Amino acid sequence: MLTSLLPSLRPAEPAAASACDHYVTCVRCAESDKRALERRVLAEARSERWRPVAEALSCIKGVDAVTAFCLATEAGCFSRFPTAGAYASKA
Repeated sequence: MLTSLLPSLRPAEPAAASACDHYVTCVRCAESDKRALERRVLAEARSERWRPVAEALSCIKGVDAVTAFCLATEAGCFSRFPTAGAYASKA
């Protein structure tokens, strides 16, 4: 990750270095929050309600469990779309 490069990119001026440190802390907090949210989403995707559709969508190359859950919750009941094109044009 880019944070491993930060020591070599850290500004020499104290105020700029302080601002850089602040931004790095913010990014690390956001990354931590994202991981926590992903864990919650995965737990919900594995629940009885969502597991079948999330597992089916996860079979598509490039679709992980989090993306599958997001697609499933956005679409609701896929049977309301008569064709794949009808689903695709929903966006």
